[in-house]
Order: sequence, then structure tokens, then C-alpha cells
Amino acid sequence: MVDILNVVCVENALDVLQGNQQAIFGKFTPQHMVEHLLFTLEISVGKYKQELVSKEEQREALRAFLYSEKELRFGAKAPFLTDELPPLVYSNLEEAIMKLKETLTHFFDYYEHSTDQHTHPVFGLLNREEWIMFHNKHFTHHFKQFGLV
Repeated sequence: MVDILNVVCVENALDVLQGNQQAIFGKFTPQHMVEHLLFTLEISVGKYKQELVSKEEQREALRAFLYSEKELRFGAKAPFLTDELPPLVYSNLEEAIMKLKETLTHFFDYYEHSTDQHTHPVFGLLNREEWIMFHNKHFTHHFKQFGLV
């Protein structure tokens, strides 16, 4: 798996993303994808609290997935998403990308000085390293959605 979760890799990928680009799979528009990645970064630094949706007996296998080389499968769906596209938060793709870049930098700054753990709705309570593993898989998945990696 590509270690995509660093500021330079993310910025390089986002710099070529176009607002009218068609997804290879899934329903997201480029801006929906960027805002979705932004939202999950904000979850990982505690901005939005999440309730667990996975069952206790599944959690060990789910968490083992984080430590594996396996990628998120096409068609995987976040538990907080519905079949409808969520409303966009930002006025355009460029604004959403700028906020994503800022939040990614904030993520690394935050965990440089914090040992906090925050709940992922499927994987449970994650520490810095586990959030990095998740975001690496998640960013890779969505960057593949738009042919960015």
C-alpha cells in the first residue's frame, strides 16, 4: 500500500483534482470526496464525537484490518452516509481543498503533542498511529476513486 498520508503527497494529488472530474466508482463528486476526507480528519482530532456502530465481537477483526496491508474495498460505505449525497459545506472545490490541507496539517500538529484517542464509528477508540493507518487507507481509497494514485 502506498504511504499517501503525508502533506506533500496529499497536496500533490489534490492539485490535479478537477471539479468536473468523474469518479471511477461511487457517487461522490470531487468536492464531496474532499469534504468527506475532511470530515473524517476532524473526527480523528475530536471535533465530532462518533458512536460505535460495530459489534463488540467484530471489533478485533476490524482492528486487525487496520494493521494489515489490505485496502478498503470498493463499495465500502461510512456508517454515517446515506444513499443520498450529503449537502456540500464549502462554496467550491478550491475552498474545500484548502480546508482539507489545513486540517491535515492540524492533525499532525495535534498528535505531535497529544496522546488523545478518539472513536472511529467502526474501529472504535483509535490512537495517533491507528488514525494514521486508517487515514492512509481512506485517502488511498478515495484518491483511487478519482485516479489520483
